This record gives sequence, C-alpha cells and structure tokens, in this order.
Amino acid sequence: MIAIIGAGPSGSYLASLLAKEKEVIIFEEHPGVGNPVQCTGILSGASNALKIKIPEEIIVNKVKNVELISPD
Repeated sequence: MIAIIGAGPSGSYLASLLAKEKEVIIFEEHPGVGNPVQCTGILSGASNALKIKIPEEIIVNKVKNVELISPD
C-alpha cells in the first residue's frame, strides 16, 4: 500500500496514477477534499503535458508569474 499525505492537486493526481497498479490511501487533514480552498493550487502549463484536465469552473484565478519563497 502507498500512503499519500494531502489531497491537493499534486497528491490527488499522483494517487490517481498510482491507483492503476497499487493500493493507495490518501490522508487529508480537512473533512472534505477541496474544502476549504487553501492549498497553493498553483499549476503551470506543464500540467497540460501531464494530461491533467482541470474543469474551468474550479479555477479561481489565473496568474502570469509566480514566485515561491520557502522559509528555509
């Protein structure tokens, strides 16, 4: 069994890929997936190469540039 921590965009997508061949369990701290909307949810144009189809109705905002700064 494979455990994935977090049901955000990356965790959910990875789980869907792995579940084709392995047993997968996802651990999520919130009671519902996608609620509240507070993960970064940043997906780039590279998501198209991964064949991720994102429904337009769940896109909150589109940005042209992103800069992420880690505390470390």
